[in-house]
Amino acid sequence: MEKEENLSHEGNCFIYDDAVVCDDARVRDDAIVKNRVMLLGKVIVKNEAVIENDALLNDRVIVQDKGLVSDKARIFGCARIISKATVKGNVLVTDKAYIQGNAVVTDDIIIRGYARITGNLTIGGCAVIYAHF
Repeated sequence: MEKEENLSHEGNCFIYDDAVVCDDARVRDDAIVKNRVMLLGKVIVKNEAVIENDALLNDRVIVQDKGLVSDKARIFGCARIISKATVKGNVLVTDKAYIQGNAVVTDDIIIRGYARITGNLTIGGCAVIYAHF
Protein backbone atom coordinates (compact mmCIF):
# COMPACT_ATOMS: atom_id res chain seq x y z
CA MET A 1 0.00 0.00 0.00
CA GLU A 2 1.53 3.29 -1.07
CA LYS A 3 -0.64 5.64 0.98
CA GLU A 4 -3.43 5.59 3.50
CA GLU A 5 -6.05 6.57 0.90
CA ASN A 6 -5.49 3.28 -0.97
CA LEU A 7 -7.47 1.36 1.69
CA SER A 8 -10.80 2.54 3.07
CA HIS A 9 -11.25 2.65 6.83
CA GLU A 10 -14.91 1.71 6.48
CA GLY A 11 -16.17 -1.86 6.19
CA ASN A 12 -13.98 -4.96 6.18
CA CYS A 13 -11.73 -4.44 3.17
CA PHE A 14 -8.28 -6.04 3.17
CA ILE A 15 -4.97 -5.91 1.31
CA TYR A 16 -2.58 -8.76 2.15
CA ASP A 17 -0.17 -11.53 1.02
CA ASP A 18 2.23 -9.37 -1.01
CA ALA A 19 -0.49 -7.39 -2.80
CA VAL A 20 0.53 -3.93 -4.05
CA VAL A 21 -1.94 -1.04 -4.21
CA CYS A 22 -0.48 2.29 -5.28
CA ASP A 23 -1.03 5.50 -7.23
CA ASP A 24 -4.70 6.49 -6.77
CA ALA A 25 -6.06 2.92 -6.68
CA ARG A 26 -8.73 2.32 -4.02
CA VAL A 27 -9.93 -0.74 -2.11
CA ARG A 28 -13.19 -0.20 -0.24
CA ASP A 29 -16.61 -1.54 0.76
CA ASP A 30 -15.61 -5.05 1.95
CA ALA A 31 -13.34 -5.79 -1.04
CA ILE A 32 -10.31 -8.11 -0.75
CA VAL A 33 -6.99 -7.82 -2.59
CA LYS A 34 -4.49 -10.63 -1.96
CA ASN A 35 -1.72 -12.91 -3.24
CA ARG A 36 0.75 -10.85 -5.30
CA VAL A 37 -1.83 -8.60 -6.96
CA MET A 38 -0.93 -5.17 -8.39
CA LEU A 39 -3.47 -2.32 -8.53
CA LEU A 40 -2.17 0.81 -10.28
CA GLY A 41 -3.58 4.04 -11.68
CA LYS A 42 -7.12 4.89 -10.61
CA VAL A 43 -8.44 1.35 -10.18
CA ILE A 44 -11.42 0.94 -7.84
CA VAL A 45 -12.22 -2.38 -6.16
CA LYS A 46 -15.40 -2.31 -4.07
CA ASN A 47 -18.61 -3.99 -2.90
CA GLU A 48 -17.20 -7.40 -1.91
CA ALA A 49 -15.06 -7.81 -5.04
CA VAL A 50 -11.99 -10.05 -4.81
CA ILE A 51 -8.71 -9.58 -6.70
CA GLU A 52 -6.20 -12.41 -6.17
CA ASN A 53 -3.37 -14.61 -7.42
CA ASP A 54 -1.03 -12.44 -9.50
CA ALA A 55 -3.73 -10.34 -11.20
CA LEU A 56 -2.73 -6.94 -12.61
CA LEU A 57 -5.18 -4.03 -12.87
CA ASN A 58 -4.27 -0.58 -14.19
CA ASP A 59 -5.80 2.67 -15.46
CA ARG A 60 -9.49 3.32 -14.61
CA VAL A 61 -10.72 -0.24 -14.10
CA ILE A 62 -13.64 -0.86 -11.74
CA VAL A 63 -14.34 -4.25 -10.15
CA GLN A 64 -17.42 -4.33 -7.94
CA ASP A 65 -20.48 -6.23 -6.72
CA LYS A 66 -18.70 -9.52 -5.92
CA GLY A 67 -16.66 -9.52 -9.13
CA LEU A 68 -13.62 -11.83 -9.09
CA VAL A 69 -10.33 -11.28 -10.95
CA SER A 70 -7.78 -14.05 -10.43
CA ASP A 71 -4.93 -16.22 -11.72
CA LYS A 72 -2.75 -13.75 -13.66
CA ALA A 73 -5.66 -11.96 -15.38
CA ARG A 74 -4.84 -8.47 -16.69
CA ILE A 75 -7.46 -5.72 -16.72
CA PHE A 76 -6.68 -2.29 -18.23
CA GLY A 77 -8.30 0.84 -19.62
CA CYS A 78 -11.82 1.65 -18.45
CA ALA A 79 -12.94 -1.99 -18.23
CA ARG A 80 -15.68 -3.02 -15.77
CA ILE A 81 -16.01 -6.38 -14.00
CA ILE A 82 -19.28 -6.37 -12.02
CA SER A 83 -22.24 -8.33 -10.67
CA LYS A 84 -20.49 -11.60 -9.75
CA ALA A 85 -18.53 -11.80 -13.02
CA THR A 86 -15.33 -13.89 -12.91
CA VAL A 87 -12.17 -13.27 -14.94
CA LYS A 88 -9.33 -15.74 -14.39
CA GLY A 89 -6.35 -17.22 -16.16
CA ASN A 90 -4.35 -15.69 -19.00
CA VAL A 91 -7.16 -13.25 -19.82
CA LEU A 92 -6.73 -9.67 -21.02
CA VAL A 93 -9.68 -7.27 -20.67
CA THR A 94 -9.04 -3.75 -21.91
CA ASP A 95 -10.48 -0.55 -23.37
CA LYS A 96 -14.15 -0.13 -22.35
CA ALA A 97 -15.02 -3.83 -22.19
CA TYR A 98 -17.72 -4.78 -19.70
CA ILE A 99 -18.25 -8.18 -18.03
CA GLN A 100 -21.18 -8.75 -15.70
CA GLY A 101 -23.92 -11.03 -14.38
CA ASN A 102 -22.30 -14.35 -13.43
CA ALA A 103 -20.28 -14.46 -16.67
CA VAL A 104 -17.03 -16.44 -16.43
CA VAL A 105 -14.09 -15.62 -18.72
CA THR A 106 -11.08 -17.93 -18.52
CA ASP A 107 -8.09 -19.43 -20.39
CA ASP A 108 -6.50 -17.33 -23.19
CA ILE A 109 -9.23 -14.82 -23.99
CA ILE A 110 -8.78 -11.18 -25.03
CA ILE A 111 -11.78 -8.89 -24.61
CA ARG A 112 -11.40 -5.34 -25.87
CA GLY A 113 -13.05 -2.34 -27.43
CA TYR A 114 -16.67 -1.92 -26.36
CA ALA A 115 -17.34 -5.66 -25.97
CA ARG A 116 -20.12 -6.61 -23.53
CA ILE A 117 -20.19 -10.05 -21.88
CA THR A 118 -23.32 -10.52 -19.76
CA GLY A 119 -25.44 -13.26 -18.23
CA ASN A 120 -24.87 -16.86 -17.17
CA LEU A 121 -22.21 -17.93 -19.65
CA THR A 122 -18.66 -19.21 -19.71
CA ILE A 123 -16.10 -18.22 -22.32
CA GLY A 124 -12.85 -20.16 -22.48
CA GLY A 125 -10.25 -21.44 -24.89
CA CYS A 126 -8.38 -19.06 -27.17
CA ALA A 127 -10.32 -16.15 -28.69
CA VAL A 128 -10.42 -12.40 -29.23
CA ILE A 129 -13.74 -10.67 -28.57
CA TYR A 130 -13.99 -7.13 -29.86
CA ALA A 131 -16.78 -4.62 -30.41
CA HIS A 132 -16.49 -1.20 -32.03
CA PHE A 133 -18.99 1.66 -31.73
